[in-house]
Amino acid sequence: SSGINAELEDCHQRLAAFEVELADKNLQIEELTKENSFINRKVMDMIEEKTMDSKVMNNKEVEYQELAKAMESLKRRGSSEIAALKDELLSKEALHHEYKREMEEKVDNLINMAEFSDKSTSNVSLCSS
Repeated sequence: SSGINAELEDCHQRLAAFEVELADKNLQIEELTKENSFINRKVMDMIEEKTMDSKVMNNKEVEYQELAKAMESLKRRGSSEIAALKDELLSKEALHHEYKREMEEKVDNLINMAEFSDKSTSNVSLCSS
């Protein structure tokens, strides 16, 4: 029976050693689980950050496209306004030339009338002498 007791004691010791080893492994598993959770949180944070960066970049792209459209619209509007101003300038120049021609005609008519008046006055003075 002492042989069985010795074997039983040996089993108890091995079981106790195994339980210590098991407890140690459980602690390691707990540590690894904590580390894994920490890493997972970091990864999630990085993914979230990248997602935010991506959203920001998308927003910037949208803003850029809107600005480009606005610039194009301004260029078109500017071009049409410049064309309208050129047309207006040309028509004002034409009106100016027309007005100038009319004024020159009136001046010529006045000069002719003055010359005619001078001639008729001098004719009258010749007749009266």
